[in-house]
Formats: sequence, structure tokens, C-alpha cells
Amino acid sequence: MRRPSQISGEPTSKLGAQLELCWSVNLGPDVLARVTTIAVRFLGGGILCVFAFAPAWMVYHGVADAVANPRTIDGTWLIAVVLCSALTYFLLLLAYRAFSGHGRKKDGGLLPPLVIQGFAVAFSGIGAAVSAFGLYAGHWGAVCGGLFEFLAGVSVFQLASARRKRPSQGPPG
Repeated sequence: MRRPSQISGEPTSKLGAQLELCWSVNLGPDVLARVTTIAVRFLGGGILCVFAFAPAWMVYHGVADAVANPRTIDGTWLIAVVLCSALTYFLLLLAYRAFSGHGRKKDGGLLPPLVIQGFAVAFSGIGAAVSAFGLYAGHWGAVCGGLFEFLAGVSVFQLASARRKRPSQGPPG
């Protein structure tokens, strides 16, 4: 593809000069791959931060209520605060790994393959349940959606299984 100045000789306007500058910068596949990687990292990290907000909110308000009225502390409160704290830590750790690009030391991934397989089994189970309830209620949209969810979970399980069987080579890069 020719640059704008190769068509008419000289840029005729300020916009033409800016376009010429853009064409002079080499935006090859390497730069595009890096930009895409950074965009996906920020998108994934942002989504994980949004998901971490809900359990963090519950922990904050649980502790604030307990400080205001210590009689609210019981076994249920303790279990909720501990579980929500652990979930918040887990999601923020994943967000950090997504933002920074520093994955696990062993393989560079965000999660171990066995954990990914566990999530895939749970995801597939939910999809199968949605399909079963859709069949029971006669809602074909729910049946198709549940089937799609089930198949997506099976695909992720197989990908994680292949990654788990692959010999450990250390993080990429």
C-alpha cells in the first residue's frame, strides 16, 4: 500500500502530514501483537477487579457492622468474612497476574491447569443443569444455552488437560 505522499508528492494539509507520520511509523505485526496483548491484559485485569469488588464490599461492611455492634459476630459472620476475604485475595492475585503479565513461575499461566479443570467441570455442570431445567420447563433457548455452556466447559477442560500433560518449560518469554 502506498503512503499518501507517494500519491500526490507532498502532504497538502495538517491531516495529511499526520497521516504521513502514521505511515512512517512501522506498525507491523509485532507492534499489533503487543498492543493486543496489553489491551487484553488490562481488560482481563479490570474484569477481575470488578469481580473482586463484591466480596471486598461484603468483608468491609461485615467488619464495619461488627465494630459498630460486636454482638453480630457469630459463626456465620466468621465464615462469611473468611470466605469473602479469601475470594477477594484470589481475585486480586489473578488481576495482578493479568495486569503485570507475571504468571506462575512454573508455566507462566494465571492458574494451575488442575484448578482450571476444576472450574471447567463446575461450569459444565451448571450448563448441564441449565439444559435439564430447560428441558423440564420446555424452554428451548435455555436448553441450547446450557448445551453451549456445557460444551465450552468441556473445551476448556480439554485445553487445560493438554497444558497439564505438556512438560514444564518455565514461563514464556
